[in-house]
Amino acid sequence: MTTRRDSVPSGSGNTVEVRAESIEPPSWIGNLEQFIQHVLRLLDLREREVSVLLTDDAVMQDLNRRYRGIDEPTDVLSFGDDTPAPRGPLGDIVIDVPLVRRRAPEFGVTPEEELRRVTVHGILHLAGYHHESNDPDQEHMLQLQEDLLKQVEERLL
Repeated sequence: MTTRRDSVPSGSGNTVEVRAESIEPPSWIGNLEQFIQHVLRLLDLREREVSVLLTDDAVMQDLNRRYRGIDEPTDVLSFGDDTPAPRGPLGDIVIDVPLVRRRAPEFGVTPEEELRRVTVHGILHLAGYHHESNDPDQEHMLQLQEDLLKQVEERLL
């Protein structure tokens, strides 16, 4: 099932669209839009467009195989320009909701916390941040990710 939900641009002129494909649209789509708006403001990103697709393992595995050559699902993918322009489309984020829910206990967090984390992670990649490892002590992007998570109070679930 697919749903489209357009958000009203925030005071920063950002537009966020969240939709679901191959999963039932979650009741918290509007909360996710507000969460993303807040993260964009904290990153001082203005007049940007972000599209988010919430999906399942099969769709994510296909995308991961097609674009990264890895034949398995992953929790989040970001599709954007390596050097984003100052205005306009920032890019697309794809989140495997069932995988995020399954992995949360492995990381010792709630599904909501893991959803918040992968969403911020995707936004940071769109904003031009990269990391070589998953070590938060070595990676500025991962440190920034955790700092942002502490600053954003919007609840998702």
